[in-house]
This record gives sequence, structure tokens and C-alpha cells, in this order.
Amino acid sequence: MAFGLKGVFGARRRQEEIEAAQAEVIPGARVYDIVDSYAKLSGQLGDHFMSDNREWERLRQLRVSAFAAHHPNGYRPHDVFAEMPIVPVDPEHMPKTARLKKSAPATLPEFSLFNGIRIVSQRVHDAVHALEPGRHRFFPLTVTRHDGGESYRYYFVQFLEQTDCMCLPLSGFRQKTSPNGVPYWASPPERTQTYFLWADCLGDRHMFRDRRARGGVMVSQRLVDTLGDFLPRGIELVENGLLRRRDK
Repeated sequence: MAFGLKGVFGARRRQEEIEAAQAEVIPGARVYDIVDSYAKLSGQLGDHFMSDNREWERLRQLRVSAFAAHHPNGYRPHDVFAEMPIVPVDPEHMPKTARLKKSAPATLPEFSLFNGIRIVSQRVHDAVHALEPGRHRFFPLTVTRHDGGESYRYYFVQFLEQTDCMCLPLSGFRQKTSPNGVPYWASPPERTQTYFLWADCLGDRHMFRDRRARGGVMVSQRLVDTLGDFLPRGIELVENGLLRRRDK
């Protein structure tokens, strides 16, 4: 499937538009955004922990100080996991154990957040690690039930790269100009707009953070097939396509 873009672009085309004119969809190739559906959203894993606020704050400050030491302007964010440039987190700056509240559900989410940090179950960790070993940093967390009985292994995730693989013109983005005259690409208003990513840019990634991803994280068809149902209630997959460049 090739795109006909003559009616979309004007006479003077930007580089993104020139590249988009040479694009064709790869049949059957898909990647997915992980996004909130805002329908019966279940609690995040962090909502079910008994928090040691002083210890969590101590560790957060250590992460922020380490990031600031690497930042050219000494910038100190609230936390570091979504910041650029990416600075690998010291494992000693992460919590190692957590205890669940008595009210925690019997079935815990496998893909969730803990104080704003992405956290995954042992099963998700193992699947990702098998497909792309070494691409992410995982920090183990032992989660124990309120009564000290059953325990589980979870992993905080740090993405060590941020891709920029979106073909913006074909993904519904539109060029606009800010009030101070700076041009920018505006994302489409539709939450389920189909995005298209360049396959050669994406390579063999299976769980990744893309600059334009709606929910911050995207996953491959192969990882979805491997895991089956792994998202909690209220979180869903939004399907996107992959592109290749047509021979001239």
C-alpha cells in the first residue's frame, strides 16, 4: 500500500513530507501504544504499597543529584526516568523491597507505575529480556503481602534510549506555528489515530519509548503475542503501522 500525498502537501515540502511521499505500509506489521482508556481504570501498583515516604524521598534525591551532576546546566527534575539526557540510574538509588497494604487485590497488575516509575512483573521482565537483552535497565523489587506471607518479584524499568521513528505527516500530525513564530508538529486530537513508524528506524525493538508515543511506551506485535493479556483494566493497546521506503 503506497500513499498518495499530492493533495496533502503544498508545492514547498518539508523533509518529513518528502520522505513520507516515498513511504508504503508493510502489510501485517504492527506496533502498539500503551494508553489509558479512562474507562474503569484500576489502581496502579504503587497505590497498593505501604509507603516509607522518608526512604523513598531519600532515594529520589540521590537519583536527582546524580542526574544534575551530568546535566550541563545542573538541572534538577522531580525524578529522572523521563528526562533527557538519559543518565543510567545507580541501583543503590532504587528501593529493594515493598510491602502491600492489607486492601491490595489478590491479582496484581503486571504493567503499572510505582510513584511515576514504570514497573513490570517477573513475567513481563522475562519476556522483554529474552527478546532484547541489555536494552533496558531493570531494578528488582521484592513485593510482600501485608501479612509477610506470599511475595513477588517486580522490576522498575529505565529506558536507555528514546526513539524518534514516527512519520509525522502520515500519522495525522500537522505543522503549526507558535505565538512566537516557532514551527512545530501538532499531534492529532483523536486518541486512537493510527500512527505510522519507520521500520528501519525501529529496528528490532520490542518495548521502547518513542518521542511521540501517546502513553510513553510502545510494544511490538511479537511481545504482545508472547505475553497475551498483560495490561490492567483501563489500559489498552492502540494499533499502529510500520512503513518502508519505496524504491525510486
